[in-house]
Amino acid sequence: MLTEDHKLQRVEISGRLVLRCQQDNGDEDMTYIETKRDSMTWKHPSSPVTKKFKVQRSAAKVIATVFWGAKGVILLDILPQGQCINAAQYCSTLDRLRDPIRRKRPGLFSTIMRPIIQQTLHSN
Repeated sequence: MLTEDHKLQRVEISGRLVLRCQQDNGDEDMTYIETKRDSMTWKHPSSPVTKKFKVQRSAAKVIATVFWGAKGVILLDILPQGQCINAAQYCSTLDRLRDPIRRKRPGLFSTIMRPIIQQTLHSN
């Protein structure tokens, strides 16, 4: 049976978790699309070593916004070349995020994401 202290502790922890979800936890990372697939191939020990050429990485950069949860990627939004993220672009991405969350995580949308999306859209 829960005591009053345990109940108060649950309320406090729940409040902290809600605040954590409302904070912007965005992060930026540079990822190159090209990979070294040659080094991943299986070879017989007696087969000759393949030559690896130095390849310059592409100068083209892509901005991708990824939303994911414990069960995997919810939405992957790739910006066209030359565009940057601004308030209008971010709101457009949040609009596209609604349907995948409703389909993949219906409980999450109604309890957590709806207030966050509404707050973000009103502040921009």
